[in-house]
Amino acid sequence: MSVPGDSAGADVGRARMALPRDPAGGFDPTRLTGVNALAGVLPENAGNSQEIGMSLSEQQVVGLLTGMRERLAVLEEEIGRKLGDSADDLSMLDRVGDSGDFSNAIASSEVDLSEALRDIEEWRGLRGAMRRIDEGRYGFCVDCGVEIPFARLQAQPVALRCVDCQSRAERSSGAHSSTM
Repeated sequence: MSVPGDSAGADVGRARMALPRDPAGGFDPTRLTGVNALAGVLPENAGNSQEIGMSLSEQQVVGLLTGMRERLAVLEEEIGRKLGDSADDLSMLDRVGDSGDFSNAIASSEVDLSEALRDIEEWRGLRGAMRRIDEGRYGFCVDCGVEIPFARLQAQPVALRCVDCQSRAERSSGAHSSTM
């Protein structure tokens, strides 16, 4: 079966995920969009499966999406708090007593900003993973195309690579990569 926007034959050998259908039985791409996935909306035919190029079962995808939505909510709260804390630290620069207070305020602000940036990267990774789910590309290594094991996706939902390719990428870069 071919999916709009999918290359011919790309779904060969991949397992099944429900294809959203309109009431007349035709493909309805608006029924499983990022907005619906974020809201936790499932198509009415969640029990019916047709191949669309993803290796995960609907139950696995729903579980991963639930975890991603929960983590996004936590991250959004933490990012807002950390950016606010950083701004508060910087606003105190007018009122510092000595160079030690000044250094502490700057250091505290830098820590808050660094933590917020780390959280923003994770947030972006989760949003990217959700987009790949919507597009039917989630769960396959971007380097070799092999299916990423479900256990790896549970532990690292933003994983872009299988373990072998991730190890190879980390060795070639000489450092741990954030592209999981």
